[in-house]
Amino acid sequence: MKYLLNFIFENYSHDDKKRISKNFISEINTNIIRLIIQFSFPPLMIFIYGLETFGIWVFLISIPSILNLFNFNLNEAAKIEMSVYFNKKNYQKINKIFNNSIISTIFILIFLSIISILLINFYNFDLEILKSISLDLKYIITFIFLTFFLDIFNSIFITSITFFGRIDINSYLEIFFDFLGKFLIIVSGILFGDLLIASILFMINSIIKIIIYYFYFLKINRYLKLFDTKYISKNEILRLLKLSIPHYLETINFIIRNSSQIILLGIFFNGQVVGMISALKTLFFFLPIRIWGILSKTLIFEFTKSIASKKIKFLKKTLKKILSIAIYMSLVFLILSYFFGDIVFDLWLNNSYKVNNILILLISIDVVLISLGSLYKLVGKSVNQFSSIIRIDLIVSILILLISSILFIYYKIFYIIFVINILGSIIYLIFSIINYKKIVKVKF
Repeated sequence: MKYLLNFIFENYSHDDKKRISKNFISEINTNIIRLIIQFSFPPLMIFIYGLETFGIWVFLISIPSILNLFNFNLNEAAKIEMSVYFNKKNYQKINKIFNNSIISTIFILIFLSIISILLINFYNFDLEILKSISLDLKYIITFIFLTFFLDIFNSIFITSITFFGRIDINSYLEIFFDFLGKFLIIVSGILFGDLLIASILFMINSIIKIIIYYFYFLKINRYLKLFDTKYISKNEILRLLKLSIPHYLETINFIIRNSSQIILLGIFFNGQVVGMISALKTLFFFLPIRIWGILSKTLIFEFTKSIASKKIKFLKKTLKKILSIAIYMSLVFLILSYFFGDIVFDLWLNNSYKVNNILILLISIDVVLISLGSLYKLVGKSVNQFSSIIRIDLIVSILILLISSILFIYYKIFYIIFVINILGSIIYLIFSIINYKKIVKVKF
């Protein structure tokens, strides 16, 4: 690990290397724990709740994320802007950005709450997959929605403890509450076997999470003032809103490429198919994405700093090293997934599903293309300049969903959507490279 960090960041200062090392190690540690959780949770859920109920839970927790279609969350763009001005030591501007992002988040939550109330009260959720829990359905969905809102509000505190380049504290807190939430769901299944109780405990976990994050904000905060009205500015909110557009579209795109596809499969297929696809994506899609996230979370602040300091050649050299490692690791991943993926999957879930290596390979190719594209995109994202690639990728993702929907009507073959996903990811990679080349030519 030390050799890898020295290879990538050999020209960085001692303080930068120390910060990067802490961030990188925290991401490694938390992702190892997350790997254990991801391997343990689905088989435990299947064993305790059954295949059908597991598929129902996966389907239900996908529903609130659809509200992100209306969630113009400014916190990600605000965090990057705060990082830029932190490197310039402009603490007044940092406070201005932070407090205006809080006001915007509160208004967004009010708006989303209205939409969720209308959805829960006026949509009957008369779907085949949900018939076995119809009596408690609205209560379960209500608690899941409340959990979703609490997590949005907590993004305020996440921003406050990460904008200055330290992500290790947040990483450890995130993995703790990820474990706690899943642990409570498993315990609920053992004691009650009821998704209603599980959804209540799911929400309680998020309440505790906010309280702990608030205490950490008080403990480590050196620059920010919370809810200081003197910094509130309509123009600043509008500026942040504009900068948030690509981040918003990125969230929409992720929903369409993941949660919406799960919901689409739930409409055309049964709970066992949904559960199988979710488990496959956990192992061969989201796990590699998590690994990529180790680097991306560590790199984004460093890219911001390099571009703000006009060290473009320095950035290109770093990116070239990372790309060489990424290509090598991707080839190894594809080979191992094709030849041993089904064995690992069967061992993991005790032969609960019948899968073949072609389906695993399709998912693996998709995630490799997305990861390589995301590496190029990260450069523009580090300075809030990646809107062109996100708009193109969003259009592609919508087309994937529409084409798959049409084909599912005539062909009940769920492989279709994974083939189309690969075509969309190729387009994403191409335009990500084009976007990167445009960014590095700009004189900052």
